[in-house]
Amino acid sequence: MTLEDYFHILGLPADSSLDDVKKAYRQKARLYHPDIN
Repeated sequence: MTLEDYFHILGLPADSSLDDVKKAYRQKARLYHPDIN
């Protein structure tokens, strides 16, 4: 996977800040976590 793919999966532009990446990751992790669903 390329770096752009990771940003695309998180729904972020490639020039996103680290805080934006962390926030998007946490939202995706919460969405797909088996104990939350």
